[in-house]
Amino acid sequence: MGINQSEKKVKAIGFFDSGTGGLSVLCEARKLLPHEDFIYYADNINAPYGNLEDKKITKLTLEGVKYLLGFDVKMLVIACNTATAASANYLRGNFDLPIIGLEPAVLPASRQTKTKKILVIATQATINCKKYPLQFNGAEVRYCASKHLASVIENNFNDDNMIFCCIKKLLCPYDNWGYDCLVLGCTHYVLKRRIFEQVLCGRAQIFDGNYGTAQNIKRILAKKDILNTSGGKTVILLSNSSKNKDNLYKSILNGCI
Repeated sequence: MGINQSEKKVKAIGFFDSGTGGLSVLCEARKLLPHEDFIYYADNINAPYGNLEDKKITKLTLEGVKYLLGFDVKMLVIACNTATAASANYLRGNFDLPIIGLEPAVLPASRQTKTKKILVIATQATINCKKYPLQFNGAEVRYCASKHLASVIENNFNDDNMIFCCIKKLLCPYDNWGYDCLVLGCTHYVLKRRIFEQVLCGRAQIFDGNYGTAQNIKRILAKKDILNTSGGKTVILLSNSSKNKDNLYKSILNGCI
């Protein structure tokens, strides 16, 4: 006889990121899976990870994952492109539960580009991994590495003028290249998608992997028959907690809904 949903132990989905960026992924997951419980852990004391070496990123990510496993989560979401690039393969080879990572949304961009030119903006560490293609579905792909934008967003979240200037300076060298698709390859950037739109002024479509990741979470939970039909709680935990930081994270998540 099968186990009824009411007889199953309700487990949460664990989300890990270095800071605020993964909240943009969590927002999509909560909208698509309103009955799931989520535990979001941000290693904000070390945030962001984008300028660290892969070995250090993997070490910090492993520590965060082990912390989340202490809550007996049923799935892990590495809601950080940098941590995914550096450590996802290692984690999947060492832990026996579904592990979802974030990849730059080059595939959907390649289906929409008319100029056959796609620009991906990501952290230095993500681009340094050199695992992403220079050609995809007949389109040329270029990569814009930022050493500071994730940090600016993390530490100056409400200073939109500063963030606007940083984005404009980063994209300026590509103004005459003719790209018509911009891929946000860092979840921090997705939180400021509106500012990217202001900088671009309609010159390019913007893509990110968040909704696709949420769909993948739902697909895997359904395949394993571990979807919840009741619940919907979210807990946010920080490695460096304070009242102001806790309130910022909560306000960002609530503002995404």
